[in-house]
Amino acid sequence: MKKNDDDVRFQAHECLLKLDAATVEMMKLVTLDQLGGPEWYEAVKAQRQAYETLHKTLADVSPE
Repeated sequence: MKKNDDDVRFQAHECLLKLDAATVEMMKLVTLDQLGGPEWYEAVKAQRQAYETLHKTLADVSPE
């Protein structure tokens, strides 16, 4: 079943917001020279998960 274009666009937008927030958190930690600790690994995990979720959402889009 093909998802409604508006639904996919909305879901992709939500995923992009989460990915952006996770990336900003990583950039903040880089700026503060806080690499390698537990907070860093949580930020990396969150960013990776947001990226993967975005790509899973976009995989539902089929070219016409």
